[in-house]
Amino acid sequence: SKISKYIKKIKNKIIFFIPSLKKLRKYE
Repeated sequence: SKISKYIKKIKNKIIFFIPSLKKLRKYE
């Protein structure tokens, strides 16, 4: 269904986003 595809996209974004957040914290 469309919803499950959408959820997958969001999960992928979150998985990519978390490491970049940690990097930003390091440089703070």
